[in-house]
Amino acid sequence: MLLSFLMAMGTAVRARAKRAIPYAAAPGASLDVYAPVGADGEAPVIVVANLAGAPGGRRRLFRFVGQTLASRGFIAVIPDIRGEGDRPTEESLGDLAEAVAWAKDNCSRFGGDAGRLFLMGHAGGAHCMAMLALDPRWLAAVEMHPADLRGAVGVSGLYDALPCGCPADHAGPDSPPMLLIAGQKDDIDPDNSSRLARALRTVSGQVAEIRYPRLGDRLGLPGLFGLMRYRATALEEVERFVRLYSLGPGL
Repeated sequence: MLLSFLMAMGTAVRARAKRAIPYAAAPGASLDVYAPVGADGEAPVIVVANLAGAPGGRRRLFRFVGQTLASRGFIAVIPDIRGEGDRPTEESLGDLAEAVAWAKDNCSRFGGDAGRLFLMGHAGGAHCMAMLALDPRWLAAVEMHPADLRGAVGVSGLYDALPCGCPADHAGPDSPPMLLIAGQKDDIDPDNSSRLARALRTVSGQVAEIRYPRLGDRLGLPGLFGLMRYRATALEEVERFVRLYSLGPGL
């Protein structure tokens, strides 16, 4: 109850971390969990897809993301997933699906609610996020379905066709709600976000698109959660989205 009151008042809460937890049998399949102190079993859970940095060091680069999300009252799960540099592959999608299944099965240990499960990703990680949210075969491999997700957030996403698929091809009216954020000056063409948003709107999917006209790649996850966040409202938009759809599907 105290944690819920602090979050309602917009007060940051203390976070705790549990690192290097194996989530699958593949080499290097480990994740970190960041949880608000005092989480009471009702905290939303956000799995963050990342493809940044060298293998084995990716989670470390995203500690600030986990800490910031946990300080806002969310459980952050940050897995290492395989990829070709910052480009997603089918292995990336399979790894992320395994991490999502792990989060669903284990989040209660950290005070999270498996019924309030979200995905988030940046750049190539956003592609992975969108594929799992829209193409049911990836979560089906771990006995889950996109309907198990309350929503998905993409930041400066690379959504157009790649060898592992094009998320827009799988957009449907029953797709989880999505929040797509981009900077007009991103190195990744921000029209990636617009095209995916348009595909979802065409089939009556639930999608919100936010574009910051004066920001570029520093928006990204560092811009959302790091020292640059004063330049945009993106963190507040993510928090608002997660809280809204944590109340129930389709609101």
